[in-house]
Amino acid sequence: RPLSVLIICLAVLLFHRTWKMLIIAGLGPLYGLGLTYGTLGILRLPLVPFMLVGVAPILMSLGVAYSFHLANRYADEVKKRGREESLAIMMRSCGRAVLLSAITTMVGFGSLMVSNLPPMFYMGFAEVIGIGYCFLAAIILVPSLIALLGYEKKGRIRPSRRLARISTNHPRAVMCVAVPIALISLLCFPALSTDFSYEDLMPQDTPS
Repeated sequence: RPLSVLIICLAVLLFHRTWKMLIIAGLGPLYGLGLTYGTLGILRLPLVPFMLVGVAPILMSLGVAYSFHLANRYADEVKKRGREESLAIMMRSCGRAVLLSAITTMVGFGSLMVSNLPPMFYMGFAEVIGIGYCFLAAIILVPSLIALLGYEKKGRIRPSRRLARISTNHPRAVMCVAVPIALISLLCFPALSTDFSYEDLMPQDTPS
């Protein structure tokens, strides 16, 4: 929706303080999304409309994150080195991290493809190829856009030192809180039900 896009753009401008990041972070996901829908159209997959629409926000959020990671790593390195060397380090270090992140996400969405419900299978397939496209778009376009636009990070976001002190100075206290919460969540697993009827998912006001 336009309002969501506007809020995202304002958040990017707030944290990065430059319009260049809007282009760097936005073009890659849009390119990957276009390739995804184009592939789905070529294959003529019978995706349910609401699932077809749901592909976009997931891919946009992941694609933007990939671009952010790459661009911010470059911005940190370019303060100490030249542009070409910084781009090489960005691709060598952060590029591998983004690749592993993309692979794990693809495996996660690929688990939908084991479902015997065709729309779920096609949804998983769409997400898998979409994430792959967004990763390739980020790896190819982000370095080029950085070089063309001469991107540099403006300002600095200071992390919360108080929160960092709690995590580092009181690790046992943190674990004493985190472990019981995790155990309670595990004990609640049996309350989840995976049994459902396809008929219950149908619109009630529509004749079968």
